[in-house]
Amino acid sequence: MAARGVRRAAAAAVAMTALVAVAPARATPIRVYFKNPTSIPLTDATINNVVVLDGEFVSRDGSELTLSATWLQVANGLEHKAIGETVVLDTTQIERAERRVVSVPRTVGLLGLGALASVLSGAALTGGFGGNGATTTPPVGK
Repeated sequence: MAARGVRRAAAAAVAMTALVAVAPARATPIRVYFKNPTSIPLTDATINNVVVLDGEFVSRDGSELTLSATWLQVANGLEHKAIGETVVLDTTQIERAERRVVSVPRTVGLLGLGALASVLSGAALTGGFGGNGATTTPPVGK
């Protein structure tokens, strides 16, 4: 459960930017949006009605884009994992392609929220800010 929260936080720390005509570096994370639902053949099965595909850039040759697929979403919202399977896409089927980049403002904001949450949770565990959580004063000695 905590791992899911960490993954969501990490996903929130990245932004997607438009993929330009220049080919990105190999293994750059890419998200592809298709003009129309399309079929993507994988090793075990063909996934039909795919509308979004995440993967890592492998190469671009003319009108073909080769990715190492990691995740697919179909038109009805279901998601499928693809474990680095190579897929060749016709660029005429692609509405837009974006590359994932780290967003510095988002990352700083998330780190700040994490630090604040740890301070507040520590304060809640000790019964307040500072002290040992005792609610009574010790007896006065002679």
